[in-house]
Amino acid sequence: MTILVKKADHEELLCRCIPRSIVRRLHRGETVVERYNDATMCFIDIVSFTSMSGRMEAHEVMEMLEVLFREFDKLAVKHNCFNAETIGDAYLTISGGPGGEDGPTGAANIAAFSLGAVDAVEKLEFQGGKKIMIRCGFATGPIVAGAIGTGGLPKYTVFGDTVNFSSRMESTSRAMMIQCPHKSYKLLRESSEFDFQLEEREEEGEVGIFVKGKGQTLTFWVKGFTSAGRDVETSGDLVGTRDVAALGTDLVLDVETLCLGSDGKDKSVSFQVGACVQEK
Repeated sequence: MTILVKKADHEELLCRCIPRSIVRRLHRGETVVERYNDATMCFIDIVSFTSMSGRMEAHEVMEMLEVLFREFDKLAVKHNCFNAETIGDAYLTISGGPGGEDGPTGAANIAAFSLGAVDAVEKLEFQGGKKIMIRCGFATGPIVAGAIGTGGLPKYTVFGDTVNFSSRMESTSRAMMIQCPHKSYKLLRESSEFDFQLEEREEEGEVGIFVKGKGQTLTFWVKGFTSAGRDVETSGDLVGTRDVAALGTDLVLDVETLCLGSDGKDKSVSFQVGACVQEK
């Protein structure tokens, strides 16, 4: 009985690191490397976090991040995103990959998650009446993913230029706004369920924004959407969230945490305690 319990605990731990479908393949002794052609990845960052945290006690920073990331975790589950926790103050999500969604669905999931995140932050107030602001950005493209490592705790890792590009979309975004490139824009326009409010970015009469490694890039602001004939209320650049029932999903994602590798490269992300995909 003790052996069975320990085996079950080990299985559950693995499922908190990597998707359950990949755990099954690992048990069969397979080398797991997958390519997602149209995965959408989102980065969220707290504006001026370094200076803000320098004025706060360590426990206050942790309490603030705990409240914030709990909200993001709930939104990630609601919108069928494989959700990350914290890389410093950054939060990352992916859809259109591990969950098996197609490109337009993955992009729509991430856009809805991002809009919900901005809306949630607008409503949050921390100790002493503190308010925070976030930047959001996402991009769509090919991503390679796989389970790396042995010793009973392999890491689910995703890497590729799309990871880097999505980070650039966040870093060049604005406070409380969501930016995406043209490919993501096109996929959102293809959504059959949702009508997204998208606005071409223009700076001082020039369309788009300069992105390191990409040059001048056509990008768009994601400002809202309508769902199933119902208008989603907006407040400035903010919008509410949508019903999870509209997604029609067969998966429930419960992701604990994510962290970047320690080599400083921003093109790879290692899920050390990640998602458990449970069948209904």
